[in-house]
Amino acid sequence: MAAHPNGAASNGQAANGQPIRRRYGRDRKPGELAQDPAASVRAVSPPNLGRDFIPHVITFQGRLSTVSNVYRNPDEAYKDNVLNARIMRKSLVVEECLEGRKLATALLNWHLDAENKEDDPDAKALVDGLTAIVTKIPRFTMYRFAMLDAIWAGRQAAQHKFAFRRDPITHQQQTIINAWKPIHGDKLAFRYDDGTGKYSDDDIGIRIGPTFYTGDIVGGDRRIEITDYGPAYFLEDWERSMLAVHRHIIEDGWYEDPLSAGRIHGVGIRDRIYWTWLQMQEALAQLMEAVERTGNGTFIYWYPDGNAEAQKRAEAVAGEQAHTNYIIMPRDPTGAETYGVDYFPANTAGIEALRTIIHEYFGHQIKRYILGQTLTSEAQATGLGSNVADMHHESLMRIRDFDAINLEETLTAELVGPLKHYNAHLYRRARDIDVRFKIDTDSAESDKKLDAAFKAFEMGLEIKDSDIRSLTGLSEPGPDDKILVNPQIQQQERLSQQQQMQAAAAGQAPEGSPEDLFGPLASGAPSEGAEPGEGPPPAEESELIGGAIAK
Repeated sequence: MAAHPNGAASNGQAANGQPIRRRYGRDRKPGELAQDPAASVRAVSPPNLGRDFIPHVITFQGRLSTVSNVYRNPDEAYKDNVLNARIMRKSLVVEECLEGRKLATALLNWHLDAENKEDDPDAKALVDGLTAIVTKIPRFTMYRFAMLDAIWAGRQAAQHKFAFRRDPITHQQQTIINAWKPIHGDKLAFRYDDGTGKYSDDDIGIRIGPTFYTGDIVGGDRRIEITDYGPAYFLEDWERSMLAVHRHIIEDGWYEDPLSAGRIHGVGIRDRIYWTWLQMQEALAQLMEAVERTGNGTFIYWYPDGNAEAQKRAEAVAGEQAHTNYIIMPRDPTGAETYGVDYFPANTAGIEALRTIIHEYFGHQIKRYILGQTLTSEAQATGLGSNVADMHHESLMRIRDFDAINLEETLTAELVGPLKHYNAHLYRRARDIDVRFKIDTDSAESDKKLDAAFKAFEMGLEIKDSDIRSLTGLSEPGPDDKILVNPQIQQQERLSQQQQMQAAAAGQAPEGSPEDLFGPLASGAPSEGAEPGEGPPPAEESELIGGAIAK
């Protein structure tokens, strides 16, 4: 360690008696009260000038030296064995569950939304315009499917390639994404701020091949920096909008483990199941060894003791017939039988026990963690009248909803945000309107909820019409909109109004049974002039398309 310029340090003072400035400390006079640095700034500033009150990287008991202030990959599999981290994904036990979980979210419908969209024409125009732009992204379903790989590695990215396109209707020049490429989460490098202000926590880099050195220029003007994982390119501020980064579980690391500090940038299923998967591989190796050694039983080839030639012939015969699981044993040459073969069938109890441990213990642990249950990946008896299947389905739906909401937040900030910024000049008040990416997680349950609402309505429960509209996805009609109404409901309302008007003209409230008020409609009997089974004729001034709307 280099000596302090003021001499040797003692009790916080240099040899010349001057106080030593601490690297992470603040110089304050004795008795001076600490205050928010933003208070001394004339312009309105956020608390602490928008900075962390303490750098995250120093909240650990140590810090590994690094060239470019880059977090190490905190994934347990990656730290233990990079090869295992890669081949884990090749296991069909893992891949089947992982792809099923990703598909459950990627195949859901989506839409863009803004606050007061129905009442604000500017917000509606912005949402409609951005929806058309996002829809034009090539293979957008696969885009969402690829971003969900963050579920596995903890982080995933997509590189956007922007282009101009002239809208065929408005003839305005739009900025669109005409191509994209996925970037594996293990290629990403995240910087940390050590309190010196040299680097920003928002800096993101992409690892590149080891043939480059510091100062090398690639892609025309991209400068390379060296990190703990080899060379990487760190994006400039203006390039950040060209990269969308999705994170799965964001959590802090353990104080005693500085290598876990990078968990604030995302960890995934691979980190969680690694040690269970590794134990399953050990058990699987034991199972295959047991099958190889005893699966076909054991053969014993006898030969006369002391006869070397007979021993060689017995070994040759055993190698040709049994290949494995055989034993060459000598026998008393004076006995009745000197040559012979005995077979001992295999005891499969140990093999079956190992298979049960692998499948039902380790395998089910992994499946339950990924999917929350096992019924979607294998058949099981649930019992007659049991609700076990519904419970398994509900568990899967909770996981799907979490993945969908997490992806919504990422695409709102990393995809819709840049597109709105680049196209803001085409729409009024675009910068003042927050547009959100929404995934329709409730659409799959709408039928069940509508049936429940209809049953509740028949039982006399009062229901808000806005709740029914939200289930169907229908908006409330405006004053200039053409309205479709069930003709029977409309006829009932008119009859009710006529009864009320007649009662009001007579100076009394309408009395009597529902048949007195609504006529044959209340009992379902046909009206006069109608054939049996026919309802009342529709109103002449009502324009109906495709018949009545049910429920």
